[in-house]
Amino acid sequence: MIIGGYGQFATGLAFNPTPLAIRFQKAVREIRYSNRKEGPTTDSPVLIKCRDGEALTADAVVVTVSLGVLKSKSMMFEPELPERKLGAISRLGFGLLNKVCCVLNLY
Repeated sequence: MIIGGYGQFATGLAFNPTPLAIRFQKAVREIRYSNRKEGPTTDSPVLIKCRDGEALTADAVVVTVSLGVLKSKSMMFEPELPERKLGAISRLGFGLLNKVCCVLNLY
């Protein structure tokens, strides 16, 4: 649990050290990421494809989706999330206090 609520996590990411370009209410269809150890496939290591057809590139991405979205696999990850993360997602039940933090090391 984060003292003061999870909003502090988002605020800290958004404004420290410089403001980030944050998109709200954006339905994502697919996230393609590369591991820099294997070499990036594009100029930016992350490509985000939105349901409205927009494509965004980034050095990193923070995804905040519900457990239901992760379980339904309605949003694709390429390459697929690591097996240990998929296993944890499948074992989690729905509840009020479940929060999942998935950090993909791109460096």
